[in-house]
Amino acid sequence: MYKIISYIIKPENPNYPDNSKTEFTSICKIKNGDFCNTTKIQLYTHNDTHVDAPFHFNINGTKISEIEPSDFFYNNIVTLNMNSKIGKEISLFDVGDSIKKDTDMLLIYSGISSLWDNSPDKFVMKKNQPWLSKDLAEYLIKNTNLRAIGVDFMCVDNLDDISNDKGPVHDILLGLNELSKSIYIYEDVNTKLIINDKINRIYAFPMLLYGLDGSPVTMVVEIL
Repeated sequence: MYKIISYIIKPENPNYPDNSKTEFTSICKIKNGDFCNTTKIQLYTHNDTHVDAPFHFNINGTKISEIEPSDFFYNNIVTLNMNSKIGKEISLFDVGDSIKKDTDMLLIYSGISSLWDNSPDKFVMKKNQPWLSKDLAEYLIKNTNLRAIGVDFMCVDNLDDISNDKGPVHDILLGLNELSKSIYIYEDVNTKLIINDKINRIYAFPMLLYGLDGSPVTMVVEIL
């Protein structure tokens, strides 16, 4: 059995308020007499379910089109149900000893994605967005073999930091200080769909956008 835990990309989706909006513009329409349907798409690389390449915060980091295909396949996934973390920090204490030596992806359900469908205005409120602590990011990059982390919120950093042009958690995870290692960041993942499932494997397919900092991504979960 397979589940998709990416949101379908639509212009009306809730996203970070300062981000450019998604736009679909019809070029040809059969119903208007054209012989086919074609569409121009305007996308922001960090809207909806997406992956941050190291280049997003690290000028020397790998760009999305340079990442090895094998880096988008994950075989040992830990999922954490933290459904009371709306508007709160997620710390090393919260994660505890859940990450094992062979864990290559960590998925977090904070509870915020429960607002995505029914209360999108509340979902995008800064005060409701969880974030990862700096000490957790330091632990993950230095003491685990993680290749990726996926969260159900818009940004792994505290949005107050982002508003002040800072991203300490992004800096750490994307290898600004550890040039030999980085952890790919998947944000706005619909983790509520699989929090009670036993996962065999995850496939994450980005768009191959040349030289860019990230991409919308389709995440497919293989359920046991």
